[in-house]
Amino acid sequence: MCRPVLTGNVTRFCILFAFIFFIFLQINAQKKSAASSTASNEVFRKKLFSALKWRCIGPYRSGRTLAVAGVVGNPMIYYDGQTGGGVWKTTDGGNTWLCVSDSNFKSSSVGAIAVSKSNPNIVYAGMGEVEMRNNISFGDGVYKTADAGKTWKHIGLENTDAIGTIAVDPQNPDIVYVAAMGKVF
Repeated sequence: MCRPVLTGNVTRFCILFAFIFFIFLQINAQKKSAASSTASNEVFRKKLFSALKWRCIGPYRSGRTLAVAGVVGNPMIYYDGQTGGGVWKTTDGGNTWLCVSDSNFKSSSVGAIAVSKSNPNIVYAGMGEVEMRNNISFGDGVYKTADAGKTWKHIGLENTDAIGTIAVDPQNPDIVYVAAMGKVF
């Protein structure tokens, strides 16, 4: 019986070829495994997050806030005065907000808000930002609402550019003290 005899170079070539072929098979198997793993991870992620829905949790408002006031005895009603966005109101503890000043105010920067303790329908808004910055927004005095923000009336202090605090007499909502910074620059 005759057998072919491989010479040294041919033997080394066959071993090298078998080694490279084996490595190629391993790499290909790893790629398939990784692709399968990625696909199953993607399916898992889709199932995990499919019940989630995007929603805005509010508030629907703008700018910085310098003035906040709540209604005594009703922890669900608040007024929020923005430095560039007017007066906002919530009646559900902050879940939703409604701008109550857009069509009534000549200036949009609110520096102070006060709600009357004896009549919570009466709210005062002092206009003008008092936070000292290089680009503050000026106001045009004080506004008053007697119907909880439905309508507003300008009641004075037109030349007071920045109002920082308003205090309403607890017994008489027609007596109001205003702390005005005035012309900032």
